[in-house]
Amino acid sequence: LEISKDEFMFKCCDSSHHRHPNGKHQELREFLSEHSSVPLDMHQFPHSQEMLLMKFLILRQFDYAFHYKRVRLQAPLTGVPIQPGIFKGTYGTHGVELIQIEYIDNCAKLRASKLSGDPNVPSGQVTFEVVLQYSMVLTVQQQASITALDAIEVQAADIPCNSV
Repeated sequence: LEISKDEFMFKCCDSSHHRHPNGKHQELREFLSEHSSVPLDMHQFPHSQEMLLMKFLILRQFDYAFHYKRVRLQAPLTGVPIQPGIFKGTYGTHGVELIQIEYIDNCAKLRASKLSGDPNVPSGQVTFEVVLQYSMVLTVQQQASITALDAIEVQAADIPCNSV
């Protein structure tokens, strides 16, 4: 056990107590169902679950060594579209991921950093940034479905966000 003010780590001495009682296959099935929004019996299993299988195998390689680090959250802000904080989302074949959203550059940008990493974007790295200089005003119909959102032709507006 190692301890500091903002992080600690430990390793289990007897990992046999952490193994699934019904074996590795059941442990994998439960891991996949917890981390995926795709049913396990789909014919696309080798393609849609390949990254999750990699994640499962990598986590098992750590042999139950744990590292915890304090997450510092930005204080609530006024006049922002989404409050800073921790969000859960589905990242395709990577499964469920946690990201931390914060505002930078005097709230001119929103930055999302991965709390739970994957092979493409490790934990602590930026997964996306949004420039908030200009806003988009969407109609109710444009917000009705993902298909409607995808159909929007994005154009730079001349109206700064803080004047909408």
